[in-house]
Amino acid sequence: MSGEYALGVWEQGPDQEGMDITVAAEIGREEFSSYTAAIATYQSLVARPTYQVLTRNHHRLAAMLDTYSNLERIGGLFKNLDLQSVNSMFMGEITNWLASTRLYLESERDFILRQFGDGSDQLRRYQSVTSSAFDTHPGYRFLYDLRNYAQHCGPPLSGLTIAATTGGRTTVDLYLSRSHLLFARFSWSHHARALLEQWPEQISLMPLVDDAMAGLRLVEDEILRVLLQRCGEAVSIMRDGITRAGAVDGHPAVFRLPTSNETGQLAWQTFPETSALDDIEQALATEDPLAAVRPPSSIEPTHSEEQQHADDQAAAVIATWLVHGSGTEVTDAINRVLEQDRSINPLISGLVNLSVTQLTMLERALGAPPEDLLGGFLSRDTE
Repeated sequence: MSGEYALGVWEQGPDQEGMDITVAAEIGREEFSSYTAAIATYQSLVARPTYQVLTRNHHRLAAMLDTYSNLERIGGLFKNLDLQSVNSMFMGEITNWLASTRLYLESERDFILRQFGDGSDQLRRYQSVTSSAFDTHPGYRFLYDLRNYAQHCGPPLSGLTIAATTGGRTTVDLYLSRSHLLFARFSWSHHARALLEQWPEQISLMPLVDDAMAGLRLVEDEILRVLLQRCGEAVSIMRDGITRAGAVDGHPAVFRLPTSNETGQLAWQTFPETSALDDIEQALATEDPLAAVRPPSSIEPTHSEEQQHADDQAAAVIATWLVHGSGTEVTDAINRVLEQDRSINPLISGLVNLSVTQLTMLERALGAPPEDLLGGFLSRDTE
């Protein structure tokens, strides 16, 4: 292996230290750059880390509100909490989400600038879709300013209140203080100030966050369309590399090999599976390529209303234990659930479903069989 760049395959057994490399063809620097650029194009389409951080932070904020709303539903337990501590947690989650919106928008803009250049059609498309999101989504428009406020003035002071939904259920609502925001030493844009002037004193935050996320999804969709088109142009380069890497077992890749006077300089990029490249080409042949490569954002419920009710009851009991520990509050919560349902079956069903879900998550995270995890809870006959 005298060449610095090569195509080939790599393999690694389950307990193997290092990996086995089979070089099929030595290549030049320009070919190496062409292959690695094509692979990077594919990775930029399928790996969306900043958007995943953004959606995760949104989910955490919504899930926390759902948890405390469910706790309030079972006997009004929310008002017994240390609300100052809970409010601080929510302000932290809001700040995280606001920071991730800036991270997402700025990193995607900079990526497009690096890849396509200033004045490119791709940058124009990015600017157009962000302008559209700004114009059509008040939540996006206001929270664009609110994240600057959080950066310069700290987390926005907020509060928690209990409200009733149109369906008659109680919910915990997170709000911002309009007066505090207006009188803060912060230069609001005329767009944000106009919204503040017309809103009530307690500004419900989650509808604005959800509306902002709808605008951000418009941005993400347009970026994906740009990347999908670019990835389609790189498919032939990746197919060529896979073919030249050789029809042997292992993972086709492009390598930067250590030269005779170097040590520890091996680097490589693995080509995508050919089936993944097939999917991209098939998607590009459809009327809406984006819809063909990813599922729709709205997900249909996976179980019945009865099971959802059972899950809610179980989650309320578990949340009570997390907040208060294994005291009388948990017993009271269980009794209220049993009184509401006039049966123990929904609670048992929900607890079983919750346990199986958590066990599955642990299995994926730890790589341990569920039987091993479950066995740790069992008593053993030592006789």
